[in-house]
Amino acid sequence: MINFVEQDGMIICHVTVDRSRTPQEAMEAIRRHKSLHERALNTMPRGEYDEMGITFFNLNHSGRGVYRLQTKYEQHGLKPCDPFSLAAVNEADPSFADEHPNITIWKGVDSHWYCAWFDESVFVWEFISNMYFRNGLWLAGVPK
Repeated sequence: MINFVEQDGMIICHVTVDRSRTPQEAMEAIRRHKSLHERALNTMPRGEYDEMGITFFNLNHSGRGVYRLQTKYEQHGLKPCDPFSLAAVNEADPSFADEHPNITIWKGVDSHWYCAWFDESVFVWEFISNMYFRNGLWLAGVPK
């Protein structure tokens, strides 16, 4: 179980990440229905540290587009966390995604945008330019 701390409308936690796993293994460790696209899995950045501090902030309203999410990260002085770290949070506390649906994004070496989204299911797929984000989605970030 992870200890979550609420501070200034954000949620902060520390997680241990198993970076030896394949992207598929990292997502399979989360016991939920999955929609995993191979190209997206193959582009997942691994991240660097075995211990990570992750900050979650609420999107607060619905909208579309990756640039909107990038702007929200910038406004909070954060960058998206790597998907392995976010998967570790959702594996360690499966109920977190029930109350706080969460997401991270990354740009692949192919210049396409991808996302890992955790709620009642696990989605790892290419970011579609007009992808819709609902109110209540929590973005996962780390300090720049």
